[in-house]
Amino acid sequence: MADDKTVERKLQLDVKLIIFGIALLILASVATSFTTYLFFSSANPPEPEKIEEEEPPIPEFGPTHDIGIFTVNLAGGGGNRFARLGISLELADESIIPLVEERMPQIRDAVISIMTLKSIDQIDDQEGRRQLRAEIAHRLETILGKGNVKNIFFTEFVFQ
Repeated sequence: MADDKTVERKLQLDVKLIIFGIALLILASVATSFTTYLFFSSANPPEPEKIEEEEPPIPEFGPTHDIGIFTVNLAGGGGNRFARLGISLELADESIIPLVEERMPQIRDAVISIMTLKSIDQIDDQEGRRQLRAEIAHRLETILGKGNVKNIFFTEFVFQ
């Protein structure tokens, strides 16, 4: 009987050892998996989701009409300074084009009158050209009617 109790105890000890070994193996597997996950997730952080940005819509432009090239003497140069400008108008709609053609002498006179009052210093930078556009647009509104000229485009701009 002593041998049976010893064998039974030894069997109970072996079963406990096996259960402890299996539990230890499971715990080691979980710890290894967790450590591997942390290592690889920090090495390759997830890419932030790309937010699809919509392209801004292309602005609608009205019809354009070329009013020609202007060569004028500039103020303050004693006749030695001149500017050559090509100008196109953006109009509110196409129905204004016949009016532009009809009033072309007044339009050209207005542009020439404005330009001959300018010096090179006044039109030499972007701000000066912006002001020149605004002044021409304002004068053309008195000829073609308010709101008919949406923008002024310089298609050529040379001065000496």
